[in-house]
Amino acid sequence: PTIGYRRMNIALLGHVDAGKTTLAKAISEVASTAAFNHAEGRENTVDLGYSSLTINDRRVVLIDCPGHAAMIRAVVAASSVIDGAVVVVSAVKGVETQTAEHLLLASLCCPARMIVVMTKEDVASKEQVESSEKSIRRAFKTLGVKLPTIMRVHLAEEKEEKRSEIIDRLRTAIEEMIEGGEELGPSSSSSLPSPLIAVDHCFSVKGKGSVLTGSVLNGEIKVGAEIEIGVTKERRKVKELQSWKEMRETITRGERVAMLVSSLQSPLSRCIVGPPGGLSPLTSVRGTVNIIPFFRFPIKDGAKVHISCGYETEMATVRFGREEEDGSFELLPVLSSPCTAFISLSRPLYSPLQSFYVASRLELQAKGCRFAFHGRLNAVENSEGTARFFSRQKREGEVERVHDRRTLIVKTLFKKETKQSLFTGMQVRLSTGSIGRLEGPFGASGKTRVALNESMKEDEKKKMEQGGVKVFLHLKKWLTDRSMTGYLPEKIEDEEEGEKEKGDSQ
Repeated sequence: PTIGYRRMNIALLGHVDAGKTTLAKAISEVASTAAFNHAEGRENTVDLGYSSLTINDRRVVLIDCPGHAAMIRAVVAASSVIDGAVVVVSAVKGVETQTAEHLLLASLCCPARMIVVMTKEDVASKEQVESSEKSIRRAFKTLGVKLPTIMRVHLAEEKEEKRSEIIDRLRTAIEEMIEGGEELGPSSSSSLPSPLIAVDHCFSVKGKGSVLTGSVLNGEIKVGAEIEIGVTKERRKVKELQSWKEMRETITRGERVAMLVSSLQSPLSRCIVGPPGGLSPLTSVRGTVNIIPFFRFPIKDGAKVHISCGYETEMATVRFGREEEDGSFELLPVLSSPCTAFISLSRPLYSPLQSFYVASRLELQAKGCRFAFHGRLNAVENSEGTARFFSRQKREGEVERVHDRRTLIVKTLFKKETKQSLFTGMQVRLSTGSIGRLEGPFGASGKTRVALNESMKEDEKKKMEQGGVKVFLHLKKWLTDRSMTGYLPEKIEDEEEGEKEKGDSQ
């Protein structure tokens, strides 16, 4: 019987040579064409491999992920569709570099649906097994994720009976992980293109055309339907459909699909496919930001990062802004929380808004965590609705003398050549707490006149006459038109703390 769209995608994660592919081969019932794709002359997985098994009438898809550092893009691509993860750890080596990165991705995508499988126990010493278990517990504690039961297996077991017992335990563990959960996978939405398909492999069949394999994210795909490949804009009619080598007329949301179309003009890797005209390119977007604390390098304003979203990874320039009540954004010199990311991509992405994304520095191999922050793409930036950015500036002057109870002469707030008319009328705050307004220059040496909102009391007047009273002018410098706006901060702790720190350092 045909299995419906109730399904679960489980990623097999872990460092290279941990035993992920051996595990996938052992428990899979059906394998895709590129399920166990290895590098020439080696047993290392070089791309995402899809296979499946059936548990309680639910199609469970296994995504065998490559464990080499250079192939992390494939793992990030898989994270856009996974519902659970089996983390494979070698009992000989414990949690290694890629194990840690894979665990981090799983903690973002499916923290409550993980299984840990420790392999190669049969060739590990007792000390190695204990050390590996400790590294696993430490990794989960660092990520703040509940540690699941650690299963110990060695699939090189020669006795068929023992091997079958191990496989049954693995199937049971997967069944327990998916039992009782709500419907998994991408939600159907009228706001998304239909059909929407994440394509992970493409290959040619001589005399027939090209085959695109992937996951249906939204809607359904039928034989005879016309589709458009976002990145190349090529349109094709679907000639045949298969799901796990079964011929189908229709394949719906949540299922794996293989589509036969007439030969494509451009070579393809991972990409998004939708209805004709249904995929809009994203080139400048806003995204929510969740900082990944294990990333050890600063991300400065205007930095170049890798943005991975859906099945695509592109270079991008990022800026960070903190939103004000009026909808403008304070431009931050470096990534800090809370903020919004403004992402300008070098090439368009074809993922719908609200898609999950990860920002990384993938060139930093062997230098610790490469993932910097993650979030959701939630708005398009365009010429009609570009965000207004400003940077904060602060000028500091000193009261030179009291002209009368409502007027002060202030020095060092401006330079001699400063055009003070740009600042006339802006409010200032004194270190005494009083508020005033700039009236214009006093003489030609850069001094300025400040009118207080309220008359000085006698004790405040004496303090100003003694000297040392500071005057603070806070400015918003707008990046769009280079104009400036004065404002008063809600609190004066910033100035007070600055004065205290200066005194302490002296």
